[in-house]
Amino acid sequence: PTMRTFLALLSLSVLTNSDLTKGAMLIQSRTYNAFWPLMAAAAIYLVIVGILTWGMNKLERRLRTSER
Repeated sequence: PTMRTFLALLSLSVLTNSDLTKGAMLIQSRTYNAFWPLMAAAAIYLVIVGILTWGMNKLERRLRTSER
């Protein structure tokens, strides 16, 4: 439950999403390439969420074993 709440807050985070999107739009305006900057932003976001998911899973397992 902790991980789901954390990831929901992260995925709805305006800061992370808007920063990545703004950076992609800036690159897009300079290079006139719409696809690759947005794909790179999506890949970066996926890596961040993947790392945080992995970390939260590990933390939840550790907390679950310490409860026993």
